[in-house]
Amino acid sequence: MVSRRRCGGHQSVWRMEMMLVRAAILTLLSQRKTAFVRSIYPLALLQEVSYLHVEVKGEALLNENIDLPQGTLDLLILRILAVGRQHGWAISERVQQMSSDVLRIQQGSLYPALHRLERRGLIKARWGTSENNRRAKYYELSKSGHRQLEVEKNAWAKLTAAVAQVLGAA
Repeated sequence: MVSRRRCGGHQSVWRMEMMLVRAAILTLLSQRKTAFVRSIYPLALLQEVSYLHVEVKGEALLNENIDLPQGTLDLLILRILAVGRQHGWAISERVQQMSSDVLRIQQGSLYPALHRLERRGLIKARWGTSENNRRAKYYELSKSGHRQLEVEKNAWAKLTAAVAQVLGAA
């Protein structure tokens, strides 16, 4: 599971942004504007919006979890695999490293996401030997995974720009 923690007793800006994103998606879904939601966030489940917990590590942090829309973890995995093939543990470590030790993906969220992406044909898996001479399953992007990564990156950019625009107008 990906988790996120924030400082102090104040609601974080991040938490408010995600609540706004959730509200916007649910509003659009209730208005049957699923095509628009799919265009700005293709990995969102349109019949039932699901969320992941994200843990953020930093100075003077309390245990405060925040929910992220389904698809965020998939996007992170696709991005990591764009560089080259990796086994599950290395994917988790790379996300943590690239996020400056802020995001931590728990194994209980990582492996179901990897299997889901494999079933969708976005990644391919092969057994191999890890650097410590253990048998490990290595994952790599398929051609459709490369295409989907670009779609998802563009969708994420649109979504975050729209949220920033709404927050800036308030």
